[in-house]
Formats: sequence, structure tokens, C-alpha cells
Amino acid sequence: MDKIDLSNFAIDDNFNDYIEKLLNDLRNDPPVYEIIKKMGVTTKCVKENISKFSDFQDDFNYCKNCPGIDKCNKKTPYLTMSLSYENGFVERNYSPCKKMVERIERSKSYLYADFPNEWDGLTFNTIDRTPMRDRAIILFNDIIDNKQQKWIYVYGKHATGKSFFVTALANEFVYLRKEQVAYINVNKRFKELADKAFDEKNKFEKTIINLSVVPLLIMDDFGSEYKSELVRDQILIPILLERARNKRPIIFTSQFKLDEIRELYAGKNKASALRARQLYDLINEQSAFFSFDSAVSIYK
Repeated sequence: MDKIDLSNFAIDDNFNDYIEKLLNDLRNDPPVYEIIKKMGVTTKCVKENISKFSDFQDDFNYCKNCPGIDKCNKKTPYLTMSLSYENGFVERNYSPCKKMVERIERSKSYLYADFPNEWDGLTFNTIDRTPMRDRAIILFNDIIDNKQQKWIYVYGKHATGKSFFVTALANEFVYLRKEQVAYINVNKRFKELADKAFDEKNKFEKTIINLSVVPLLIMDDFGSEYKSELVRDQILIPILLERARNKRPIIFTSQFKLDEIRELYAGKNKASALRARQLYDLINEQSAFFSFDSAVSIYK
């Protein structure tokens, strides 16, 4: 078969112009251009592999302006692209993105994590500070340093930043102590436990033990749970007593003051009132109280 003579085929000037445009885009993107220069590739090599370099640029800039893991809409979600250059060949490489790795590692540190995923990155440095919050942080640092194991009771009206704030405490605890946290929404988790008390006794007992021994327990939205003798006497008080005996910290958030919690659990008979008083005394003796009376619940 005769070879095709390509000498008469004109090079598509528009295509060459497009390559030059992409090349200029790389040059006008300093962070990307620095990475390419460090690879030691020639301009000719970049042109020959322009689609790979352009894809890398798109991936790099998308990740630099990450919209959040749950909103990742890349061609290769949750993966970060890099380029390697060896023996004259440019190759694409992919690895799990940093934020996804952090989420996986963080999930190992939480027995429960009943807070929004977008709060994963909250720390002392990423939340607004107020005098009240600073006092709570000072106490919490003593807890982290094992100087004391006082419980922290944060209360205030709806949308005053209570849960937002204690999520930052939880993340700091995980980072500094390298120990596990159970961050539970009491309404959700106590209902699950109440159901297990009848149908799955072994799982019920195991969960009670886990919540009693986890290094840090956070009870979010305390007081919103369904009030019953079972919840009070077989779930709440046993967990609190065990943690008090072993000096394990608890952080509460609540829309209710502690005397209001006692009223909610008091019921209509003397026995219930006495048990509600026991609950009140237990928390009151162990806790430092912080009132959040202004709404501050955004990143700095």
C-alpha cells in the first residue's frame, strides 16, 4: 500500500492558535506555572501534552476554590490531579483530596458526629470569639490538659451559636488529644436507645457503655428529647453517673436552664420529682454554666 503524502496537508492555524492560547493561560497562572517549571519540561513538551496541562490547571484551581466536599462537581470528584514527567512522558496521577482524607480520619475519631459536614473544619481560630466563649475555651483547655474534668453546660435561645461553638471544641479535642468523641443529638439518639431497650437489649447495653466510656461526650440540644422514666432512669442518669465517677467530661448544649430541665423531668408524682432532683444535682455539681444570649454562628 502506498504511503499517504502529508506534505500537502495544511496545518490548521486555528488549532495552533488554540494551543498558544492554552499555553498563555498556563503562563498567566503563577501558581500553576511554578509547578510546571519545577517539573523541568520544555515548551515543546507542554505543547505536545497541552490537554494534560490544561486539565491539571482546571483541577488545581477548582480545588483551590473548593466549594466543599459535598458539593464537589469535578470530573473526578474527591480526587486531586497531579502530573509527573519521566523519560520524556507526562502522566496524570490521582490521589484522594486532602479534605476527603481529613474527613475519613475525622470519622474514625467520632463515635457519633451529629453535626453538619460543613462544620468539619471548625476550630478555635475559625469561630468568632466573645468573652463568654473565651471563658469556656479556657475551661476546655484545662480539660484537654487533664487539669480538671468539669462538665460544660452551654445554654441559650435558638440560633445563638451553641452547637456551632461546641463543634469547634470537639474538633480541637480530636486534634489535640487524639481521642474519640461522641457528639450526639439527644433527641435522635435517645429515641434510638429507647427503641433498642425493648427490641435489641444487647445493642442497648453496648451503646450505654460506649457513651459512658468515650473520652468526650457532647449532648447537643439537651432537653429536646422525649421525657420518660425510661429515658431518665435507664439512659440519661446511668450515663451521667458513670461519667461522673470516672471524671469523664461532658459538654451540654440546651435551650433550657438547668432548673427548667428539672421541671421537664419531674413528672406528676413524688418519685419522679425526686429522680429529677437527682438529675439536677448531678449536673449542677459537675458543671460550669455558660449563657449564650447573642446570635454569633458564622465563620470569621
